[in-house]
Amino acid sequence: MHVVVYPRAKLADNHGMTPGIDKLAKILRTKEEILDKLVIQMSRITPNSSNVLENVLMDLERRADKALLSLNLSRDSKAEDVYMALLKRVEENDLALNKYLKKPDPATREGCETLANFVKEVVGETKGFFMKQEKAEEFLKKNPPKNLLRALGYNDIDQLLAKEDFAAVFSSVRFAEEPQWLNEVFFKPYENLTPDDFEERPMRVIVLPERWRAIGAHFMGKKLHNISHLKELGVIFVIPIGDEGISLPEIGEINPHKKQEDVASGITMQVFTLLLHYFFEIGFYSRLFTRYSKEEKFAEKLVSALRGDVPSFMPAESSDTATWMVIQRYLAKDTPSDPRLFMPHVNPEAIHWSKAEQKLVEVAQAHPEFGLDLWPGLDFVGGFFNISGEGEFRASGIEGTALLSFDLIDNLISYNRFANILTKYLYHQQEALWNKIFIEYTDASKLEELVAEHLADGFIKL
Repeated sequence: MHVVVYPRAKLADNHGMTPGIDKLAKILRTKEEILDKLVIQMSRITPNSSNVLENVLMDLERRADKALLSLNLSRDSKAEDVYMALLKRVEENDLALNKYLKKPDPATREGCETLANFVKEVVGETKGFFMKQEKAEEFLKKNPPKNLLRALGYNDIDQLLAKEDFAAVFSSVRFAEEPQWLNEVFFKPYENLTPDDFEERPMRVIVLPERWRAIGAHFMGKKLHNISHLKELGVIFVIPIGDEGISLPEIGEINPHKKQEDVASGITMQVFTLLLHYFFEIGFYSRLFTRYSKEEKFAEKLVSALRGDVPSFMPAESSDTATWMVIQRYLAKDTPSDPRLFMPHVNPEAIHWSKAEQKLVEVAQAHPEFGLDLWPGLDFVGGFFNISGEGEFRASGIEGTALLSFDLIDNLISYNRFANILTKYLYHQQEALWNKIFIEYTDASKLEELVAEHLADGFIKL
């Protein structure tokens, strides 16, 4: 097995192409011609933009050099050393946060509430435009969740709503009922929602009782995500992990009952950052719902946003118009080679993580003992490093270079999944880099506005 060897690129090549294009293309796993065409298209609408990609690369390398210096490394360091140093910093961050919070146990409701309360303290009260409780209850009464009623021992939906937290009930429907029933029956009335069915109220974070975890595991027959959210209700919900281990949207399954030396300790940081991210994601969609409430086809656009629709086709390559796709999901999680990932696009997920990172700066300043100062500003940073060819790589015949992400979330996931240098995660960094390029051509303040304006049709045409 061989890892492709990429030569170290100089800022300017010998073919008259835009400086930095070859290196950026390799980091983005796209073709140089695609970026070169983007430069030509964007130069027609953005004056004095010929050096944008060169400036992006210079900024990326400057930040990488600074991070490497703080890790006592350099660009000449071996890929294995850089990767392990990044994972070591993740581990140190997690242990420090875990210690500060007095070692909360994510297997218990109390431990989950400790983490949730800390995030609420960091973010503060956040209001949004969400579906009214009475409307959501109307949906529950129209199509009662039979699995949930049976599992909790209630005779009817009125009895359930009288005894249990409404938000907990609505959250649990997502994992207690069959996907086909949810899509074909329960969510069908969403197509008739109107702006009058929404109101402004505070966002909520709730921790479900431990017994609700078993409900989903029984009916779905698969591992639950222990943290999720309801954009339309403004609710983030957490399920204590119990004896079965934890499964997070970005990570997958982790069993907390392995031998101590085998267990990744990054769960505290993962839960903390994911909760932080969901606050900003829900805030974005709340503003989107407010925008849609003033436009035609409110329900149609709302349902499309909740489904996470993305363009099913790519812009025609012959087009002279600068067209950026709006991809509101991490396609690389399911299909790393999806061709849409290699075309110019922006991703609102990367916007939410960027805002979470900005909040992380405040946390780092308030709590220097956490050691979080390495990560801010590295979300779009990545680079190639030579594999040493020693140890397991020599035995496998692996040589060449490895692309590494300096993004906190990529490294946190890699740490928790025990990923090696060949199976590590990159997609947060790559999506953030596409956003960074778009911002440098336009303006940081325009990115979110343009994404919201064009999310429904899937394309930003400049």
